[in-house]
Amino acid sequence: MTKKRVTTGARPSQTDAVVPATGQPAGIVIDGRTVYLWWGPESAEGEDVVASVDGRVRLWVSEQECWAAAAAAGWATEGGFDADEPLELQDFSATEEWIAGKRTTVEPISALELWNFAGDIARSAGRPWDQPSGDLSWDCYNELLAANVPWAFDLEEYTPRWSPRELTALRGILTQALAIVRGAL
Repeated sequence: MTKKRVTTGARPSQTDAVVPATGQPAGIVIDGRTVYLWWGPESAEGEDVVASVDGRVRLWVSEQECWAAAAAAGWATEGGFDADEPLELQDFSATEEWIAGKRTTVEPISALELWNFAGDIARSAGRPWDQPSGDLSWDCYNELLAANVPWAFDLEEYTPRWSPRELTALRGILTQALAIVRGAL
């Protein structure tokens, strides 16, 4: 029997286990199913990760099962989170439909959540992802961000106005993000 090394920080290999320093359940809707993961920062200053082993994200079928597994494993919970409050799910369905050509418009909440979550998954499961960079990618990200948190841009509300170039770039980024999430589940 070999021991598995728990990793926080650097990109894990396929044989590492990753557990957030403090965490909470996160529920996602993907491919028509709802699953729960243990999610949180890798350290006080770190980026977010999800519990994973051998390059695969640990999944539970309910929020309660996720809480119970975390308690049994002795995982620290994130302060201020109430286990009795129902979770708000991150629903990637609208983005899946847009990528598949079943929707004509980008749903900003779903798209931004998928983009951000893919980074968490890639870090946790050791999945390669060339993080989108460059002005065009950041323009897309900022459009989504402004639509989700307009007050951060001194706006009351914001509806993205996409150029054809931005839509092409965004479709590529979100297609890759979706593949990363699917591949690690």
